[in-house]
Amino acid sequence: MKVMAPGSIAMDGNPERTDRLRRLAASAGIAAALIGTMAMTGWVLGIDFLKSVVPGLITMKANTALVLMLLGVSLHAAAVDSGRHRTAARMATLLGFTLSATVFSQYVWPDPLSSVRLL
Repeated sequence: MKVMAPGSIAMDGNPERTDRLRRLAASAGIAAALIGTMAMTGWVLGIDFLKSVVPGLITMKANTALVLMLLGVSLHAAAVDSGRHRTAARMATLLGFTLSATVFSQYVWPDPLSSVRLL
């Protein structure tokens, strides 16, 4: 049985596979961040076309776009695998989780100070 380092994505010790998985994770992070950025740009500029992932369907909320941007950046930074990027990934994940928990708490305990007003 092989002992893996904490945070390692190598499953079978194949460096080529590990490299492909890291590139896939980095690309997925960039894609998620770009989709979130596109939706947030739509909210800032008031362009309905940019607020929706698929034109004509329901628009993405501003807080969802922000969390998608944060988690996309986090996924990309985690895939890069360096100390500085790992810290950035953790911070972006923490911010995304905090915003998500705030929005979720509104459904559990409705209050007049909505996080939507913060955006």
